[in-house]
Amino acid sequence: MYLRKVLILVVGAVLLSATVYAQDTSLQLDKKNAFAIKLGYKWYGDSDVFDFWGLNNNDFDVFVTSLAYERMLRPRIGLEVAWGFFRSNEVYRSRSDLTITNWYISPTLKYYFPVGESFVFYGGAGVDYYNTEWDHLVTRPTFTYEYGHDRFNSLGLHGLGGVEWYFFKTPEKHGFYSAPVSLFFECQYTWLEIDKVDDREIREINAQLGQSYPTHELDMGGIMFFLGLRWHY
Repeated sequence: MYLRKVLILVVGAVLLSATVYAQDTSLQLDKKNAFAIKLGYKWYGDSDVFDFWGLNNNDFDVFVTSLAYERMLRPRIGLEVAWGFFRSNEVYRSRSDLTITNWYISPTLKYYFPVGESFVFYGGAGVDYYNTEWDHLVTRPTFTYEYGHDRFNSLGLHGLGGVEWYFFKTPEKHGFYSAPVSLFFECQYTWLEIDKVDDREIREINAQLGQSYPTHELDMGGIMFFLGLRWHY
């Protein structure tokens, strides 16, 4: 009985969404292109490389900036390509100083759920290409600073969901170009691991200390929250 009620609610919500969309033929999703500016914050996932070097992933301050272009393929289906950048740094008791710099490209296939004339919910998934620069400065009581530096190209996957509010739907009525503007909030989860990220500096430290440290994986994924503006044209 409970499952039947849930199914009825889900089907009813989908039918209502479709009805609202059909009635509102002037909805801004009729625009075929969109450009967005996103500002956000990222939380890293747990990584054994952070644990090994005594770094807390929750202490990294990671602000993300992103630009995105989107093309509507069907009335409710769009393809967005985002270009983003973020850099993070953390120091552990003056012993491990790690800086991670990332440029990324993330194509996302999105599906929209319009609600009324002003709000749209959406969800999507896609792939990620990350260019990661790893800079690590290490010091120990028995030796001087050792500098580790490397760059990686990696592929990952992500899923996202968000809500969009069209607060400036008819700019042409105010003498502006017909490009409705929306404010949106978005949450994205990314899975992307870089294998043996500290391999080079591990070899350097092993050679100096005559020891054998293992290599570790870096999880570049995690959760990102974005607040942004989108122009539809």
